[in-house]
Formats: sequence, C-alpha cells, structure tokens
Amino acid sequence: MELHKHGIKCIVITVGPKQVAEIVSDLWGFDAFYGSDYEVANGIFTGKIFEYIKAENKVDCLKNFCNKAGLDTFECAAVGDGYTDIPVFESCGKSIAINAPEKVKKIATHAVDTDDLLDVLKFIL
Repeated sequence: MELHKHGIKCIVITVGPKQVAEIVSDLWGFDAFYGSDYEVANGIFTGKIFEYIKAENKVDCLKNFCNKAGLDTFECAAVGDGYTDIPVFESCGKSIAINAPEKVKKIATHAVDTDDLLDVLKFIL
C-alpha cells in the first residue's frame, strides 16, 4: 500500500458488513477494519444485523483506533463518499470526499471526482 511507504496507517470504517471490511482490509493491507456486525449462518448472510455502525459510530471507531495507535483524530485524514462519512470528516484534520454528493464535498477539506483512488494521495501526502 502506497501510504504505508510513508509510515501512514490505514483503516476501513464502513456502515456495511464487517465481514466485507475484513476482506477488503486483508486484500489491500489495511491496518484495521470496522463495520456492522451481520449474522452469517452456515456461510450465508441471513440479513440479521447484530450491531449496526451508524454515522456517529464511525467516529467512535476512529477514536478507538487512534487510542490504540497513540494518535489524535486531528492527525488523521478521512476519505469517504457519502453522508455517513460527515461525522468522521469533522473529526479529522483532513478529509477527502471522493465521487461524493455536493453536501459531502462542501464539508470535506478536499474533494475529487475520479475513478482512480490514487488521486487522493496528493491531498494526504
């Protein structure tokens, strides 16, 4: 991962299933992941949600990671594409809205419309 080359830790926080966040985290080398806890029975998602990560809970996840890593949230940069990312944007020193609605772009410190996630690097590094 390009950010790791610069000593930057990277995490995934999603309102989606933590099982998906874990796969993404493993695939792309994220340092941690957080997501909603969905029931899986016999290898199949049942649709039952044990714990849902709301927009406000994303900030709790960020703070949890920062406490463990000895960081302040304002040392962090958040990248997101939707309304549930707004509380995290407001908690971080930098925020990058990618392919997001206008309201989300206005709250972020930076915004970009792109098909290449690497385009956010110029705002982080």
